[in-house]
Amino acid sequence: MDIHRLIVHPKYFRKGIAKMLLDFIECNIEGIKTIIVTTGSKNFPTVNFYEKKFSKIGEIKVYERLSLILTLKSNFEEQILVNVLNCSS
Repeated sequence: MDIHRLIVHPKYFRKGIAKMLLDFIECNIEGIKTIIVTTGSKNFPTVNFYEKKFSKIGEIKVYERLSLILTLKSNFEEQILVNVLNCSS
């Protein structure tokens, strides 16, 4: 699954909504083996957020002043028990 934009209204920043959305995807959409998330490389709060759960796999230079960070989470089948416990709470 590729997530190109995960947007939370600024009024609701830092309330755990983005984490809840990602957790919902992992817990409720069957058959996902890989999640790739892309964000602007200079969006430091978002890059730091994604790098907590995902691994940085690359950076794409779109043009001189814009580059994108690609992050990956794969093979999280071994985390099913953890996800089930998190999803049930």
